[in-house]
Amino acid sequence: MENLKDQFERDNKNLYNKNKQSDVDIGEMRNKLREYEKKNKDLNRMNYGLTNDKDRVTREKKDAEHEKQITKAGVNALTREIEYLRKQTDNEKTNILNLIRDRDMMSKYIKKAEEENFKNKDELTKKQNEIAQWKESGSRKDENIANLLK
Repeated sequence: MENLKDQFERDNKNLYNKNKQSDVDIGEMRNKLREYEKKNKDLNRMNYGLTNDKDRVTREKKDAEHEKQITKAGVNALTREIEYLRKQTDNEKTNILNLIRDRDMMSKYIKKAEEENFKNKDELTKKQNEIAQWKESGSRKDENIANLLK
């Protein structure tokens, strides 16, 4: 019986040590669990921050793309306006060249008309002098005829 008692005591002691070891193991496991929960919490917080960063970057990217499209549209509009202004400038340049040509032709015609006018005035003066001479000659002949008739 003594053996049996010793055996029970040893088994009891072994069970007690196993229980104690299990408590220590459980404590260590709880500590590890707390560490893992803390790491999990940190990772969740980091994941949440990264998700927010990703969402922010996505929004910023969409905003940038939208601004890019607006800028493209503005550049296209400016390009069309520049082309319109270029065509308008070409047309105005052509009109100016036509007006210069017309002005030069008008100047030429005016000079020609002035020369013709000058010639006509000169000729008119000559004709008036000739008429005056003919009148004077006619008056003298009238006087001569009158003197001869007397």
